[in-house]
Amino acid sequence: MNMNSELPVMQLLPAVRAALPARMVVLQAPPGAGKSTALPLALLTEGAFSKQIILIQPRRVAALNIARYLAQQLNEPVGETVGYWVRQDRKATENTRLLVVTDGMFTQMIQGDPSLSNVDLIIFDEFHERNLACDLGLALALEARELRDDLGVLVMSATIPADALATWLQGPDSDEPCEVLVSEGRTFPVSIHYRPALQMQRWFDALSSVLEEACQCATQGVLVFLPGIREINGLRQRLESSAWLQTDSWRIMELHGRLPLSQQAQVLAPLGHKSQRKLVLATNLAETSVTIPDIDVVVDSGRERQARYLDKYLQTQLQTRMISLASAEQRAGRAGRVQAGHCFRLWSESQSQGMAKFSSPALALSDLTPIILEAAVWGVGLEQLRWFSAPPATSIRRGVEQLQRLGLIDAPDPAVLAGKKAPNLTAKGRRAQQFGTEIHVAALLAEVQITDDPALKMHAALLAAHLDENEWQRGVDVLVGLHAILTQPKVYPRSTRRFHYWCHRLQIEPKGNFDSRYVQTLALQLEPLWLARAAIGTDGSPQPRFQLATGLAAEASAELVSASALSNHRADKSRNAWVVVTQLTLQEDQANAMIRQGIPLQEAQQFDQLLASAQKQEHWQWQGSQGRLVCTTRYQIGALTVHVDPKERAATAEEREHALVSAMQDDPGLALFASEHVTQFLRRVGLAAQHLGIDPADWQPPKLLAELPAWAALYLRDCSTLRAARAWDPLPALQALLGYDEQQQLNHLLPIRWQAPSGRSHAVAYDEHGAAVVRLKLQEVFGEPNTPMLLAGTLPMTFELLSPAGRPLQRTQNLASFWQDGYPHVRKEMRGRYPKHPWPEDPLQALPSHKTKRALEP
Repeated sequence: MNMNSELPVMQLLPAVRAALPARMVVLQAPPGAGKSTALPLALLTEGAFSKQIILIQPRRVAALNIARYLAQQLNEPVGETVGYWVRQDRKATENTRLLVVTDGMFTQMIQGDPSLSNVDLIIFDEFHERNLACDLGLALALEARELRDDLGVLVMSATIPADALATWLQGPDSDEPCEVLVSEGRTFPVSIHYRPALQMQRWFDALSSVLEEACQCATQGVLVFLPGIREINGLRQRLESSAWLQTDSWRIMELHGRLPLSQQAQVLAPLGHKSQRKLVLATNLAETSVTIPDIDVVVDSGRERQARYLDKYLQTQLQTRMISLASAEQRAGRAGRVQAGHCFRLWSESQSQGMAKFSSPALALSDLTPIILEAAVWGVGLEQLRWFSAPPATSIRRGVEQLQRLGLIDAPDPAVLAGKKAPNLTAKGRRAQQFGTEIHVAALLAEVQITDDPALKMHAALLAAHLDENEWQRGVDVLVGLHAILTQPKVYPRSTRRFHYWCHRLQIEPKGNFDSRYVQTLALQLEPLWLARAAIGTDGSPQPRFQLATGLAAEASAELVSASALSNHRADKSRNAWVVVTQLTLQEDQANAMIRQGIPLQEAQQFDQLLASAQKQEHWQWQGSQGRLVCTTRYQIGALTVHVDPKERAATAEEREHALVSAMQDDPGLALFASEHVTQFLRRVGLAAQHLGIDPADWQPPKLLAELPAWAALYLRDCSTLRAARAWDPLPALQALLGYDEQQQLNHLLPIRWQAPSGRSHAVAYDEHGAAVVRLKLQEVFGEPNTPMLLAGTLPMTFELLSPAGRPLQRTQNLASFWQDGYPHVRKEMRGRYPKHPWPEDPLQALPSHKTKRALEP
């Protein structure tokens, strides 16, 4: 065995061994410390664990390389003492004691054996990547540990917030602390150089000059971090035409998730010729888990392509974002693995202050449907599991709804929708979970698994293989691609292997003639809301603009439009272009999505299947200037109308009531309460609510509008048209809602009129500030010494005193103060302006009246 005992993490081995399995351990170690290789190997060889050790890696290429490296250290072929299990590939025997697995495979493992009876230790490596399956795996492992206190759990990362994770792992009810261990690592110093783009210059345009500088100072190789494949291809084109790179010493290589594992392995292998140097163009796949030899310079764009799932559209939107500070540290560390290195950053040092400390976990960004299904098999809702960061409630609800739509669970109750209870799995749902693939593909395979049609199964396996591997990318019509995969297996090796695998799982032979009608039938079973219909131009021809059943607008090539004409003679005489979208790009800088691949529906018989997938909905419309109510029947798949029944029928009285109320909630809406007499009534009710024993919130217009059917429907029965309903006065209905006794009490507490000392009655206006205002001429309150009180003596009346010409003189809630302090000034100013009206020195002894002095003479 060639184990390097000088690796820094080995100094922590005694502490790790002492803590496990009684206490969980969080180990923080920078790249190069040996946490992924030396530590697991040491725990294996020292014999402290008699059962199996599981090492979980979030990336498949890392799992394979680590397993092979560890097996070499033992001078054994991989699959004996050290084995691996990744998607479509497993090398292990009954004697395998250290099994390197991806997080998805670990989920399958623990679902099959919840207590992990043959496992002593679980190691979660690179936990900071926070994949869905990784977070789920840890949540399930914690539940397994409740069954077995001898099950060890070790969580490792280079940039994880170790103390926060340890506090969470310990839990609020545990007396046993979680051990936190930190290794210093074994990296060489890395010089950081900031090279931001110039003003008005895009970062990508600044990349070439920075890369040239980086290559000049590299003695081994350069690793360039880019957001995605688009930027990798763009930079490669520029480099191939760059004069400074026209030399045999540089070998340009790529590293991203779409590369076959064999090509990824070439990047991870040392160069055979010392005269050559690597120039690796990579996504954040190269950030962690894997070590790329022959690199001493890193060029970091500072960007990454972040996939954010939009629940509303059932699609993932690609967003280009600045990386976190933790990712920047990880990337820079790649330059100091073998010697002192350099890192060139395409941003300014001041920009680092605005970068997040850590990347957002997948739980906050991804489609939660797969882990909701896994949790259901486990027997819990997502909220019942322990999460380092909680999944969003809206994403849980959407995921549960999607599982029901695919027929994988029964109709959920509110507790299931909230993730507080496990959904009831259907037989199809249990079969789908066993396939261990993308949820729509799994549902499709589960559907055909119980059929007796081998041709249908064969086409399902072929379609599933294409959707899994996404290897055929030479066009947009999936029907063409499936035919190519079936007839040219050597051109598409990954898809062919997957096709054979699914055929084996479905217990059929991987052979048969291709028939597009089978695929079209299967396409509509994938996901009803992936259906799209082309817009129809003014000339009646389909346009390359589509609307999806989710409501999303998208564009497509003319090739796809011309291939997707579905006759629908029951709806009209035109031909509608329908497509089931299987691959779509939704970027934040584009108004519409772009359909990359789809399955065109070409046969008229597909209309019957569309109709069977649709929901029958009665649609009410108001027709004519008066608003006559008529009903039509529509068959809908999401936002798309598949068919409209041309027959109309008249509405019943109950249906008309419901339609009237619904229409009025939209128009006039809150304007229904805008008339002055209704506004005054609601303000009075709000002021007197405490005395009336009611909740004032129930009498706010938004709440009343939301509950319009409950209190207004009876009063709208006499409205035969929408026009009549919109002219309806809601005050009688609101008064009835309050109740007769309460109305009488309200009139007593807050009257709508007040009789002045002059004998005249005046309206009381209740303003938005809660004041009861009476506007009248000043002379009408002569003799009134004090302000009258309303609302059981708690609300003083507000007087707006007017001149004989009706102009405001004074506003007061304190008449006594006004007579003493304000009136003398008003009298002095007004008696000369209005000499025909009385302005006595003592207003409290004067006769109140609105008349002139002459009119008051006997």
